[in-house]
Amino acid sequence: MPRLTPPLAALVLVLMLGLHPTAGLASPDFRQQNDLVDFAPPAWFLEGHFVAREVGPHYLFGSVADFVKSLNCPTAWLIEDAEAARQERLAKEGKNFEYTIYLEAAGPAGPVYWVFVVLPHKNAQEWFEERRSYHRSKAKAYYGQTQSGLERAMAEGLTVAGELRFLVEDGQVSLKVPEEVLMQGAKFPARYDLRDGKRL
Repeated sequence: MPRLTPPLAALVLVLMLGLHPTAGLASPDFRQQNDLVDFAPPAWFLEGHFVAREVGPHYLFGSVADFVKSLNCPTAWLIEDAEAARQERLAKEGKNFEYTIYLEAAGPAGPVYWVFVVLPHKNAQEWFEERRSYHRSKAKAYYGQTQSGLERAMAEGLTVAGELRFLVEDGQVSLKVPEEVLMQGAKFPARYDLRDGKRL
């Protein structure tokens, strides 16, 4: 799983505690506050599918590129400056690694940020091992069912390239579950049922 840089760590802490971010994080210039710079995601990420719930996702959505198009508004991909430096360094070392990027989408009340984790894993076992390195003995309980679902999806030819981790609205981390937002508010259809193991 990607190491959290200070700005992202602050956002995640706010989300976990159920609190609103500080006034600094609520600044209208979200890019500047979080040291975000332009980024061009790899083609395989844009062409791949993604989950939208960190623990126990029900569905696989895709592609990422289709999701961006479905927003029907100006968008930009961004990455934290420190994360970009880390990403460049690890890429030169030939390492596979997860990292966080932001999809900025224009809206009538200001930009919304869809925060993705890029997943470079070749199979579901690699995905699970990354989580076990953090959660140790609890990993099976947290992610075992999802691993099985991803294995079935990949066996049917679907690629899993990302995880939509959370949203930032009005400069604040939203408590909405991205998976529920896609199925209800955004109305972006799921492509695969991970629990039932079937295409939709």
